[in-house]
Amino acid sequence: MKVNPKEDKNLQKSLEAQRKQTRRLAYTGLLFALTLTFSYLESFLPPLGPFPLKYGLANTPIILAILDSGLPLALVLTLLKSAFALATRGAMAALLSLAGGLAAALIMWLADRTSIGKISLYLLSAVGALSHNTGQLGVLLVLYGENMQVFLLGLFPLLLILALASAWITAILTHLILKNIPTDFESSKK
Repeated sequence: MKVNPKEDKNLQKSLEAQRKQTRRLAYTGLLFALTLTFSYLESFLPPLGPFPLKYGLANTPIILAILDSGLPLALVLTLLKSAFALATRGAMAALLSLAGGLAAALIMWLADRTSIGKISLYLLSAVGALSHNTGQLGVLLVLYGENMQVFLLGLFPLLLILALASAWITAILTHLILKNIPTDFESSKK
């Protein structure tokens, strides 16, 4: 049986598109599994600071998505992370996760896209942590209004310091993951 070269090229293109789609799905699943794992592990750690603040480990896969795949995957992971918060910790946790996550994903993506040269992992993580805290604080100010305004705004400097500290942890974790992802495990961007 003689194979038509045009059909062979079409078949090869089709197979490559399927492989790329499969890699994209596997990569998304891996990042979401990491998000859930880090979120679960964080629940065992003591709070960061005097309030029930988390370390931001579950934001590591969102940084990975921004670096490797872009904003759409980062937004999908943010929505999935918020849905997980809704299922495990309730509506307020989900709302805070969504507000902080969307702010962080958008600002990190902008920082990555507009930086001259390659942005450092720490700077990207710090921008994300600061944006995340700011997004959450914005929601709390809207929900609680003037009753809590002085208290919440008084907390902001402490939140900034803790965000910068947690950014170091997230940046180190992101670096370790990037260093250990197999080179043949391609993302959706490539």
